[in-house]
Amino acid sequence: MRSYFVAVATLVMLLGSCKSIISQAPPGQMKHLGVYAQTSSGSLELTTHGVGTTQDSISDGVSIVFAFPGTDLQTGKATAFFVNLPHAVIEDAEIYILPDPKTARWHANGGNNSPSPIDADIENETGSIYKVTPKSIPADATGFLCLFVKMPQGISDRLYAIKLSR
Repeated sequence: MRSYFVAVATLVMLLGSCKSIISQAPPGQMKHLGVYAQTSSGSLELTTHGVGTTQDSISDGVSIVFAFPGTDLQTGKATAFFVNLPHAVIEDAEIYILPDPKTARWHANGGNNSPSPIDADIENETGSIYKVTPKSIPADATGFLCLFVKMPQGISDRLYAIKLSR
């Protein structure tokens, strides 16, 4: 009977470590081009993104805002992003923590009102798939973890966002 409990305990430990390893692994088969968030329960495809548009205001000057479709943004405890966009200018990707990505403004003059990116590492996983990992996310961070993806000339830049859950 004792060996039965030892076997069950070992199996539970192995399954737990396998689940941890699987949730940390890059998506083996990304079925679509796009961006995926790495969460504690695995990879989550971010199905919507904001498209950058220029706005000109007398009080704010020229700024870039990201218009999102009317859908709610996804929620999860994200720790990194996987980017599968072959034409993206990946070396210019940036990560932000924003209270609301729909109201954030990047000012043309780069003033103090523009959001500040957090430090991140960009690694090539395989082929055109890159992993963008923030170096640290404050434990008390609220709002949205956002990935800015610069696109080539003629294609609007994109902002992917996932609501931070605790």
